[in-house]
Amino acid sequence: MYDVDLTSYAFGISAPSSVLIDMLLARIPTAVWSDPDGLIDASNYAGLRTVGKLQDWTEFAADVKAQPDVIVKRQDQFLAGLDMVTDPEEVRARFVRLLTNSVGKTVARPSSRPSGILFLANGEIPSLHISFIRPLREYVDRRDVRVMTLTENTLKLRFADATSAQGEQWMLDQIRTFEPAMIVACSYSGPHADAIADYAANRGIPLVYHLDDDLLSIPMELGERKYLFHNAAPRIATVTTLLKRADTVYCSTRALGDRMKALGLSKKVVFGDVYCAARTMAPAELRPVRTIGYMGYDHAHDLELAIPALVPVLRANPDIRFDLFGSIPKPRELDEFGDRVRVIPPIQDYDAFLEFFGKIGWDIGICPLADTAFNRVKANTKWVEYTAAGIAVVATGGMMYDECSDGGCGALATTTEEWIAALNRLCADPEARFEQVVRAQTKLAARYSPEHLRDQVADILNEAAGRPLVAHATEDRRRVAA
Repeated sequence: MYDVDLTSYAFGISAPSSVLIDMLLARIPTAVWSDPDGLIDASNYAGLRTVGKLQDWTEFAADVKAQPDVIVKRQDQFLAGLDMVTDPEEVRARFVRLLTNSVGKTVARPSSRPSGILFLANGEIPSLHISFIRPLREYVDRRDVRVMTLTENTLKLRFADATSAQGEQWMLDQIRTFEPAMIVACSYSGPHADAIADYAANRGIPLVYHLDDDLLSIPMELGERKYLFHNAAPRIATVTTLLKRADTVYCSTRALGDRMKALGLSKKVVFGDVYCAARTMAPAELRPVRTIGYMGYDHAHDLELAIPALVPVLRANPDIRFDLFGSIPKPRELDEFGDRVRVIPPIQDYDAFLEFFGKIGWDIGICPLADTAFNRVKANTKWVEYTAAGIAVVATGGMMYDECSDGGCGALATTTEEWIAALNRLCADPEARFEQVVRAQTKLAARYSPEHLRDQVADILNEAAGRPLVAHATEDRRRVAA
């Protein structure tokens, strides 16, 4: 419970307990749950909002969105009326005095709390977890560093107008309360960028902007909804502001870093040699080929490149099925295969996605990629995830998959004929498929391990901070390219 950042929630509801006090201290709108028959004694919390029936819950949620400040102000008055000590230093001092009197000797003051890194993102996006949450988990668990995530989605839940002055003040209050030693904006394009940059600059807090896509050039091929979302003028303004004002711009690939450098907007642009890391979740297994799969989101135009090869391969191999995992609708060209084509809905939580994907059981995974300016700066994430899941990769050649597929760790294709040949070869030769996965998983362990990315992220953040912000900074394994 005490490792949970309650401020990241839009509101909280609890039966009468000390959890209510925790939520009040976190200054999130809070309601007391009471059973309809009144059997639970909630009298100690008189003055706070109460909910019981479903209608009460929905009305409370609506009020939270409409007037969160009013609710929190009433809660502050409730806390003040309790005459309860809420200052952490005073609470600590009282416990020290209590323990000193009990044991008869002075209790040493605990060491200062670890440095905090505040992450700013549009939501709980995969990039945030791939690039920071997972790599830093070891340090957080050891309490070497504190982390907090502040999202635009939470802001929208709290305020009808996320761009309002009240919304800006709330965000700054969250940052001030957390007391970060660094702010990392992870592909953030929401409101209040200048206010956050001002806050960081005025207090000497390093500001890092992390990008895993060229957010200034989102193409229509990704879908109208995504195109309109990212190309809205306020979002372009936020991206431009953060590129200009961040002390360090951290890019997922060298190609993206070079593109950001060419814009001439940023003080310093860095990139690592690994974006996505993974351990082997499903070791290579020698077995007949039964499933070809594709995993993707908003990239129907990429999948279209492989359809002219998939259709004849599936016709020629009636025992093989095709899985489409993600948000892309099933192409009409695959209707003829009936239930041999399975559509798996997307899983938004990245940890849950990995757990599911590690057991998916595909034999071959395809990575078709259109040769566009947007795609040319992307990372080889699919190769890493497919390989970790024991899946042999067939990918578009001449793009980011060339290096990771080198040495027989992936099959590359640039024409329909090459795609057909690569797929048919792996379908017909399970041993060749098995050996390719063995080679790929060996490379995964050597070059794309979680430890490798952990060290890289620690080094980059320490470099950006100008000091050892994260406890680890392996001097003989620098992963930063300026």
